[in-house]
Amino acid sequence: MANFKDKFSGTTIKGGKFTALSASIVAAAGNVVDGKKFDILSGSDAISKLPFRIKQGDQAKFFPGLKEGTSNGRIETSSIFRDTVDKIVYVPIKKKNYQENLIGVNSHISTSFSSSAYLQCSAAFAELYSGISGDTIFTYAVEEFYSSPSASKAAAFVGELTASFNILESGSNTASFSAVHSESLNRDFEFDFPVSNFITHWALRFDNTAKPSIFYSSSMNPETLSFLTRFEGQQSNQTQTGSFNLTDNQFLEPGSGSIIGHGVVHNVNGTNVSDGSFTQYVFKSRVAGDADSGSLYSIATQFPGLGQIIVYRHVIMDNFSSGSFSYHPTSRNASTGSTDYRTLYFYSGSGGSSEANSDFKFFVTSSTVTVIYPNSTPLHTDSTFRHNADAGFYSPSGSCTSSILVQTASGVTSGLGPVFAQQYQA
Repeated sequence: MANFKDKFSGTTIKGGKFTALSASIVAAAGNVVDGKKFDILSGSDAISKLPFRIKQGDQAKFFPGLKEGTSNGRIETSSIFRDTVDKIVYVPIKKKNYQENLIGVNSHISTSFSSSAYLQCSAAFAELYSGISGDTIFTYAVEEFYSSPSASKAAAFVGELTASFNILESGSNTASFSAVHSESLNRDFEFDFPVSNFITHWALRFDNTAKPSIFYSSSMNPETLSFLTRFEGQQSNQTQTGSFNLTDNQFLEPGSGSIIGHGVVHNVNGTNVSDGSFTQYVFKSRVAGDADSGSLYSIATQFPGLGQIIVYRHVIMDNFSSGSFSYHPTSRNASTGSTDYRTLYFYSGSGGSSEANSDFKFFVTSSTVTVIYPNSTPLHTDSTFRHNADAGFYSPSGSCTSSILVQTASGVTSGLGPVFAQQYQA
């Protein structure tokens, strides 16, 4: 069969049998056919790198379960090919499975057409392809970064993604980068991705630990599912781990609820636990969409930067305290006389080994906190230690003139992390 051209986008697509295309690609040196390099994708890697249109866009309705992350849409995932030049992904699917997707029970037309129209269309389709074996491979070609001058295809447009997401306290719209390890408190985090941002998959890699980092990636649709995760903080041993608790989606790597990273225990004062301690999880993240072959990553468009989450032991609740402080967002001097009073929650320090500052009643470093050595007190606006204090300058309420800067640790380039007291000045 000859090649043909998409009448909407103008892109030329290879015709012919999928088996012939597959054989030519596999046999070619460097998988280059007709001067074009083809990527060979398989398994969960293939599913994660399918174009936006087929996974989340206007074509997803023809592959039930793919958008929801509950199945592979009956696609033959062992050999999907991507034309890296023309940006076309050739997706194989058996005729019997394609037919089931289009006209079977719970298919798009079965729920959107009237009963009579559905029966008529499904019967016509079945008759049209009745002479073809159910195991015959059909080729479904999907174009990346789809655009068309046709007004009728405006809704099918797929553009570049933006590397951004939020980390929230689960069940709320409030940013959160800390929690207390307690079964009586909400200690879950929700990874919230922007809507309609052309994201098809994402990944986290945990760093800054002597233990092996474990790479986690997801092919599920971030716009329709909540990605909930829980991080350990008991500090009972040196194997603190985090886990994603999502669904039973078969494409999770590793499986739902399993280990995805190790935490590192830090003492607030850098010496002992008298001023508190926490388990820290530092991670790099990547969001990706169409044309993500693994060699096309862009710092500007795919990597949000380094993130940080901390989890306290439950016993910290026995020593938490709070205080009133004068606040100014930009000026250290103005904070000492400000009437914008803020209540901050923190670990108060205990015992003779405590190095808590006499003015602030918690340990505070005179230097800058770094993500590698976050040795200072995290500050919060709630007694469950879930929410960050506002960044800026704080001074104890009253006649005291000492002040601190509160901000994320240096190195948290994504801005997604807890805030620490630092740069103390008397």
